[in-house]
Amino acid sequence: MFINNSLSFIFFLNNFSFSKPAGPDENVIADDEEEIIEKENYPVDKVVIESEDGYLLTLHRIPNSDGPPVFLKHGILSSTLDWLKSGKNRSLPYFLWDRGFDVWMGNARGNAYSRSHKTLPTDDQRFWDFDLHEMGYYDDAAFIEYISKTRSSKVFYVGYSLGTLTFSIMASERPEVAKKVKAMVALAPAIYMGNIDHRLVHLIARYQKEIQALAQLFKIHELFGHSRVFDYIGNYMCRLHLIGDHVCSQIFYFILGYSPEQLDKSRLPIIFTKYPSGMSFKSFYHILQLVSLNGLQKFDYGLVENMNIYNSSTPPKYNISRINIPTAVFLSKTDPLSTEQDALRFYDELPEKLGLHYIDRTFNHLDFIIGKDISEVINTKIVEIFS
Repeated sequence: MFINNSLSFIFFLNNFSFSKPAGPDENVIADDEEEIIEKENYPVDKVVIESEDGYLLTLHRIPNSDGPPVFLKHGILSSTLDWLKSGKNRSLPYFLWDRGFDVWMGNARGNAYSRSHKTLPTDDQRFWDFDLHEMGYYDDAAFIEYISKTRSSKVFYVGYSLGTLTFSIMASERPEVAKKVKAMVALAPAIYMGNIDHRLVHLIARYQKEIQALAQLFKIHELFGHSRVFDYIGNYMCRLHLIGDHVCSQIFYFILGYSPEQLDKSRLPIIFTKYPSGMSFKSFYHILQLVSLNGLQKFDYGLVENMNIYNSSTPPKYNISRINIPTAVFLSKTDPLSTEQDALRFYDELPEKLGLHYIDRTFNHLDFIIGKDISEVINTKIVEIFS
């Protein structure tokens, strides 16, 4: 009964498509990312590039043509917008630009800013027929190639959570592209996920076959596009007098981990608004496979299809030791979604190490990009690494 109710709730949330809340509010995040950056008095550019397999991907840029280029990639169900939710004084993109960097932020295929294809409409199930492999092999490669060519320079890379996974897939499979990256910083890396300390994640992973069956039954190909549920939570529930910030902070802690010292409750409406940003169901299912596997491999289609696609009964594994990019890893012992054990496993397999950086205070998974202390414990150190 519990799992049936849980699965029903997941699909209930998924079926609430994006809708703007009624009425203006100065603290509601604007739809247009360029508008958000301009309001903070920074320059902004946007470019749409095409991946090798036809997806049209949006790059946002805070330009500084005299500075070294740095590329930022978001986490699961996110967009470039999530890098900016801490505001001018803490957000990493602004911090880097203020110190002379040319800042680029990419959006993975299928999210709110990269929902187009050269030939396929989004209501065609073939549009959503991609997993983590394509998000790294094609998307991240396209971003790096474009930035490197535009700037005639190698690129610094910062990945957060799932962004580190897709980039690692690209770097291990496409060394000719990876050589254009000067150094990598992995924030709360989600490369290995077998030791995630979250009961709900493991519960969902345990019933992944049932979830897949429901998705096939209801013809669900996109998962968690912009949701009226979370927009309502951000724009209305989080603002309720006396109880709003308590309710929203408890939801926040349940999903991401308990770290009250790092949560700026005044930002809760912004944190919840315009999240999640969507992904393909197949990518989500790939994640569940990796959680259960406690390893890193291509999508598992089952015995018969694996033989047809891979000429092997099991999917090929990705080889982290092939990532020839100097890499620094930031981790927290209190992050339930990127645990110390999983992060250390990734770091140990890297051939070129730039340092292991423990956060010396309580950090949950999202605190790596929105925590009160990120300027001191993360942003400053990233600048030092890249300098």
